[in-house]
Order: sequence, then structure tokens, then C-alpha cells
Amino acid sequence: MAREIFGAELGFGVFEENGDAQAYIISGTAVPDGTSGQQSDAPIGSIYLRSGTGELYQKIANAGAPADWQLNESSSSIGVWRPEYVRAATNDTLAAGNTDPSTWTDNDDGLTDANFTVGDYVIGDADGTAILYEVTAISSPNITLAVASPAMSPDDMFSVRYNLPDPSGQENQAILIKTSSVMVKVADVDWAVATGIVLSGAYAAAAGTVAAGDSVQEAIEKLDGNDAAQDLVIAEIDQNVDDLITLSGVAENSTDFGTFTGDLFADNLDAKSLYQRIEDLLEEIKVLEVTGITTAASVDEVPVATVSACKWLVEAFEEATPANKQALEVYALNNGTVVDDTTYAKLKVGANFNLSISVDISGGNMRLRAASSTAGVTVRARRVQVTNI
Repeated sequence: MAREIFGAELGFGVFEENGDAQAYIISGTAVPDGTSGQQSDAPIGSIYLRSGTGELYQKIANAGAPADWQLNESSSSIGVWRPEYVRAATNDTLAAGNTDPSTWTDNDDGLTDANFTVGDYVIGDADGTAILYEVTAISSPNITLAVASPAMSPDDMFSVRYNLPDPSGQENQAILIKTSSVMVKVADVDWAVATGIVLSGAYAAAAGTVAAGDSVQEAIEKLDGNDAAQDLVIAEIDQNVDDLITLSGVAENSTDFGTFTGDLFADNLDAKSLYQRIEDLLEEIKVLEVTGITTAASVDEVPVATVSACKWLVEAFEEATPANKQALEVYALNNGTVVDDTTYAKLKVGANFNLSISVDISGGNMRLRAASSTAGVTVRARRVQVTNI
């Protein structure tokens, strides 16, 4: 015998055991308005089958309005990914031309033209007749939109960076799918909110080196386990730094060595300037040596611009017979152009040899000069100078 499809008027209801209705399955030919037939009485979670179009609606609210019923995707498709990078989706109706994103009414979190790049895409009128636009230019505070080609088709699916219809603080990344008219959000992909990623119940600190291929949890476990060792290292470094600060003799965060009680060093010198000053002072008392002297040669020289008087303690010896030595003091004074000098306290050991000492001014310097007719004399001198700085 032939079998007939089971028929029912109005729809079906699913009830709690001995209780109230949990969900209805109802149908109609028009888009649900939230009030006609059983649409208002249907509990949240009910479904509405629209004959003629194959559309499927779910009840998500109970305010007696069309928005109570959300259009779900066609049962024949799970969505077709589109390659366009959609920077933002808004419920505001947009048009080709200039628009200021900061004025969009559902832009609660401060999206501006600075968040866009030429070549991005925007979805306008997402809850009405959704249209896809391309960003073709940016001139603060506006972006310029052009209707994208190809246009959106039902079942087209997009990853949207800023989904503005979401509440403030949650207008981040989402996946939207195009129905016959509106955009429906099918998922949140909110990587901007770290609280959406949780550690598993098996989490345990474990020291080690983070390596390629580690999961995020494994990497955090290793970093956490390394904390104790890192704390010891940091404490040791901190103590060493404190010791260096104490060694420097100045307070923490100082940028110079402060004041000195004498006159040899200027106050507030940094380390480089301090060492330079020490070098300058040592230069004044170091022993100078010139070998192989026969004809007149300069043993030392000082700038007349800064040194007005200078004394040299001079020693000389015959290189062929080093036991033959002479010593003397030379004292010289200049006024920048003329020099006067004297030689005294001459001493000699061993056999005599020829040695001539003089002082002159040349090239802006007062020079100590030595000459000898003996074949090879070495002259050493130590300077004590009087400067005007």
C-alpha cells in the first residue's frame, strides 16, 4: 500500500518533559517578521523554514521584531571563501566616494583612516543590502571607496578584521558569510584578546630552551621554569652593577665624577675626559729619548701659546761607550716670540765627549735641541713646565 508524508498544520513543538515548549519548527513563504503566526510565541532556538527560497532562519531574540529571526546559510552550501582582505564591516549604508570611518555609527572603538591601506575592502550595510567596496585612496580623515568587482554573491565568506556591528571592545576579527542580502557572522577569530586563549589543565612549569616546533603552552612552560634561574642571574648582575657603582665613588645614575678638591682636574668630568687629563699630566713628566744624534735634533718641544717657562733635566751618553755620560739642567723662558735660556749644574762621568744643548722657537713651539760631533749620542730629558692653563 502507498505511504503518505506525515502532515501537520502550523508546525511542531518540542517540549520539556512535563514542562514548557523548548523550540518550534514552523514555516512560511515570507521573511519572518517576528509577529505573524507562531513567530512571536516561538521560543528562542526555534527554526523557521521559508518555502520557495529554501532559506533557514533561527530565532535568536524575543522582542517581537524581524531581528528576532536570523537568516542562516543555505543548506546546500557551507560558504565559499573570497580572497579579498576586508578591513571593516559596518551596518551603515555606504556609497562610492569619500567617507570618514570615524563617523560610522557602529564604530565604537575608534577606527580611523589610519587603520586602512589602499587595496583593502569594506562591507557596507551589512545588516541590509550588503555591498562590497574597495579602498582606492586615503586622505585623512577620509577613505575613498569604489564598488568592488566582482560583487558579493550568496554564500561568499570573508575574514573581516574589524566587525563594527559587534559591541564595543569586541569589534575585532570575525568570519562573515553573505546571504541573499545581509551578512551573517559565523565565527569570531579574536586574536587581539589574549583571554580567549587558555592553558590546558596539564600546564606545569618546566625549564628548558624554547625550540622550533614547540606549542605556545610548551614555550610558556619552559619560560616559566627558567624564571628561577633567570632571577638568580638577574640578582647577580644587579649586585655586580651595584658594586661597580660603589667602586666609581659617585651616586647611581651619575653622568660625571663630580667635584675634585684640587686644581689638576676640572669638576664634573666624565671618564674619557678624566683619563685625557691624566694623560696630559703624565706627558709633562715622562722621559723623552732621541738616539743617534750627530747634527742638531729636537729632543722635546712645547707650544709657546700655553707654556711660558720650562725646565728640562737632561742626560746624554756616548753610544759607542755608554759609560761616558753627561747630565745638566736647562731652564728656558719665552714670551711667544723670543726665548731666553740657561744651562747649569753640569755633571760628567767617564771620558769627555762633544755635546751641545740649545733652546729656540720654531713653528709656534719652544724646542730643546741637542747636537754632537761624536758619532752617535743618545739624549734623554724629563720636562717640568709652567703653563697658563
